[in-house]
Amino acid sequence: MTATDLLLLPAPLLQWLDERLMRLLPAPWAVGLWAVLAAIVCMELYRALSPQQRIGQIKQQVQGVQQQLAHYDGEFDGAWPLLSRMLTLAFTRVALVLPATLLSAYPVIVLLLWLHATHSEGWEYIFLPVLCLVALACKFIRKID
Repeated sequence: MTATDLLLLPAPLLQWLDERLMRLLPAPWAVGLWAVLAAIVCMELYRALSPQQRIGQIKQQVQGVQQQLAHYDGEFDGAWPLLSRMLTLAFTRVALVLPATLLSAYPVIVLLLWLHATHSEGWEYIFLPVLCLVALACKFIRKID
């Protein structure tokens, strides 16, 4: 099975669901609903797959180092250990979130490709803003790091 096959795998199910959805809602509302569902699924997948507790610890450590750096009043050379620590923590956080981020993006990528193939122009003006706003709301409400 190729990567393209994995992206197209849910297309028949999405088409079947969309046909029923379009009987109940106008197209813009249906696209908006797809965006809401994609955002929730994406954020919940990310929350489940990412090490939330470890990410929170790193976030606190970064804040501590940032405070130390903000209060540092010495030569620039003396700030290097703090800067180095901040970069180490930042790259550690990237390494922790990358696998979950890539896996949780799958539903959004699938929907983007499917909507592009099946809906007329203009769907992206509804889908993308709704997706972003709902994802941010999920992040805030569910306290996802």
